[in-house]
Amino acid sequence: MRFHYPLQKIVDLKESEKSQAEWRLSEAIGRLKEEESALDEWKNERKKWEDRFRDMCERGASVADLIAIEQHLDYVDRQISAQMLQVAKAKNRVDSRKKKLKHKMIDAKIWNTAKEKARLQFLQEYARKEQGELDDLVSTRFART
Repeated sequence: MRFHYPLQKIVDLKESEKSQAEWRLSEAIGRLKEEESALDEWKNERKKWEDRFRDMCERGASVADLIAIEQHLDYVDRQISAQMLQVAKAKNRVDSRKKKLKHKMIDAKIWNTAKEKARLQFLQEYARKEQGELDDLVSTRFART
């Protein structure tokens, strides 16, 4: 006799939702890494321009050149600030997706546990019926002898 769980479609749905939540979390982590990488690039750009500014100061560059570099540094600073906001948003998205995944995992676990309990109950009932049939068979043979 084969076990058939009447709520299997719900179990499958919960597993599918869990898989989708895992995929969404993975996507959010990938996006966070991209944002952090972009932030690192802006920080490297700032360091490069700071070094250039320092070199020009030591060589006695014109005030106009120094002002142009300072303006570019201000622009890079604004980009760094904007990118830091993007990183923070990406981190919040990852945290949110982690929480959703946790809930989906709990939900799937609940349904899988219910299915397993039903399967065990089915097996116990099947074993009890089988034992009853064997007992009847033995008592029938015993009565004939």
